[in-house]
Amino acid sequence: MTRNLVTRRIESILILRQNKEDPSDPEWDECLRLLVADRDKYPMVKVLVITDGGGPTPAQRKRLDVALRGLSVRVAVVSESTKVRFVVSTVALLSLKIRSFRAHELHHAYLHLQLTKREQPLAQAAVMEMNKEVIAPT
Repeated sequence: MTRNLVTRRIESILILRQNKEDPSDPEWDECLRLLVADRDKYPMVKVLVITDGGGPTPAQRKRLDVALRGLSVRVAVVSESTKVRFVVSTVALLSLKIRSFRAHELHHAYLHLQLTKREQPLAQAAVMEMNKEVIAPT
C-alpha cells in the first residue's frame, strides 16, 4: 500500500519522505509525534524532507507551528518541484535554518543539516526504505 507521507526518526534526524499528494491527517499526526519525541535530548532537531511535490495542508502547517514552539529546527527540503523550492525560498527569508535542494544536491542537504559521517549513511538507508512506501511500483 502506498502512503503519501512516511516519517522516521533516527537520533536527532527526522526524515519525511512524501509523494505528490498532501499527507493524510493520521500521517501528519505521526510526523508531529516523532518531531516532538525526545526533544529535550537534542539541542537542535534536523529535519530532512524529500518530496515529489506534496506538502502539508494549511491546517496541518498550523498544527506544526504549535508543535514547534521553542524547538530549534534545521530543515533541508529536497525536491525537483519548482513550486516546493519556491515556497521554501520564501520561508527561508524568515529563517536561515531552512534551505531547499535538488535531488542531485543531497550531499549539500546533509551538510546544511550538519549530519555527521555516521548519520549520513543512516539517513540514506532510511530514505531508500521509505521510498518503497511512497512510490507506487511501475
